[in-house]
Amino acid sequence: MALRATSDIAFDRTSARVGDVLTVRVKVENTGSVEESVALAADGLPDGVLMAFEPASAAVPKKGRKALVFAWRAALPADKDALTIRGRLVLRNAVTGQEAGAAQLDVYVSR
Repeated sequence: MALRATSDIAFDRTSARVGDVLTVRVKVENTGSVEESVALAADGLPDGVLMAFEPASAAVPKKGRKALVFAWRAALPADKDALTIRGRLVLRNAVTGQEAGAAQLDVYVSR
C-alpha cells in the first residue's frame, strides 16, 4: 500500500453546535514513487446526514509524509434539533479509492 495514515483519524472534539467547524488532523505517509492524493470521507452515516470535508483532497509527496487538516462545518437534517452522528471516518486514495486508514466517528451536534 502506497498511502497510510500514521496518526489517529478523529475530530478535534466530540460535540458541536450547528455551524461550528470541526477539524481532523492526520499524518499520512506515501511510500510510493509518485505523488498521491488522499480524501477524507464519512461512511455509514444516519439517513439525511451529509459530511463534505474541505479540502476535498490533499497531495502527499512521493516517498514522504505530510500532516493534513480536513474541516467539516457541523450541520443537521432540518427535522432534527440534536443528533449523535455515528459511522466511520475513512481516509482514501482520492483516485483509486483504496483505504489508507479509518476510525470510528462519534460526534454530537445540536442547534
